[in-house]
Amino acid sequence: MYFSAGTLFWSRPRLMAVNVILISCVILLTFPVTIPGSPAPPVLVASKAGNDLLETLRTYEQRLPKSHYQLFHQINRVIDPYIDFSYMGRMILGLHWKQANALQREAFNREFRTMLIGLSSDILMKYVLGRGLLEHIDIVYLPARLVPGDTRVKVRAKLLLHGTLPFDVQLSLKKTARGWKIYDASAEGFSLVSSYRSIYDSEIRHLGLYTVIQDLIVLNTRWQRDDYS
Repeated sequence: MYFSAGTLFWSRPRLMAVNVILISCVILLTFPVTIPGSPAPPVLVASKAGNDLLETLRTYEQRLPKSHYQLFHQINRVIDPYIDFSYMGRMILGLHWKQANALQREAFNREFRTMLIGLSSDILMKYVLGRGLLEHIDIVYLPARLVPGDTRVKVRAKLLLHGTLPFDVQLSLKKTARGWKIYDASAEGFSLVSSYRSIYDSEIRHLGLYTVIQDLIVLNTRWQRDDYS
C-alpha cells in the first residue's frame, strides 16, 4: 500500500529529517544576522532575505488575533525575490522533470512552493511567534568562497540559540539574470532538495506525477482558507 504525498509527509518517520531542515530554514530566514568582514553578494542576498522577513514577522507578531492565511501570504510576498522556486522544483523532480510536460512542471513548481510556504508559516505560528524567540536567536553568516566567474556558491551560517550549541546551516545560491537566488538549504548535513527528491521520486514511481500533483493540490487547500489558523 502506498500513501499519498500529503499523507506521506506527515506520517513516515523518515521524513523527520525534512521537518528539521524545514524548521532550520524558516529560522534562518527569520532572525537577525551578523556578517563578519566584507560580505560577498550571495551573503548579502541571504542576509537581506532574513532581515526583510524578520521585519515582517515582528510587525505581524504584534497583531492579534493571528491569522495563518495572512501570514502565509506575507511570507510568500517577502521571500519571492530571494528564492528560485522554479529551479528548486526542477532539482527535486530530477529525472522526472525531463519526462514531465510543460503544464506538469508548472503545476508541480506552483504546488510545491505553496506547500513549502504553508508548512513554514504553520511552524512559525505554532512554535515561534508569541514565544519570545525572536529576541533570543541570532544568525552569523560566514565568509563565502566566491571566485570571479562562479555562478553557484554555498553560504554557510551558524544559528545561535542562547544557551545551546551553534547549529550549522547552509544555503545554496545560483546566479541568475535577476541576481543571486537561493535554491536549496541544508541543516546539519541534510539537504532540503535532496530529501524531497527522495520522497517524490518514490511517490512518482509508484503513483505517477499526476497523482502526486493532485495530492499536493488537496494538501494546499488548507493554506488558502482564510479561516485556517
